Amino acid sequence: MQKIAIAAAAALTLLAGPALAQDMKPVKTLDDFFSMVVGKKLAWEYGHQIFHPDGNSTGIWKGREIVGTWFWDKDGAYCQSMGLKGRSPRNDCGRSMVIDGKKVFVTRGDGTKFTMTIVEK
Repeated sequence: MQKIAIAAAAALTLLAGPALAQDMKPVKTLDDFFSMVVGKKLAWEYGHQIFHPDGNSTGIWKGREIVGTWFWDKDGAYCQSMGLKGRSPRNDCGRSMVIDGKKVFVTRGDGTKFTMTIVEK
């Protein structure tokens, strides 16, 4: 009986995998970034961020205001310079982003990964 349950679970995993992967949309171009990300509120456990059409970025991190700028680089990734208001920003380039429904999976230029959720603005 246990072998049947394991086989059934494995089969469901194989069947669900392609369906989930089809919903994953990489953000590859500036047009993708504008249509999928810009103007939306992206939330995570420590706060939220909004990328504005004019290249500015604002949000909250651990209850404090964050501000910065973003741009699309020649290698096809977005870059940002972001920090707590009134402090020196952190520059991060070469980021990649994949969107699956309301989930946004980000890999920073240094390889750090995190997930945000698109919420109503």
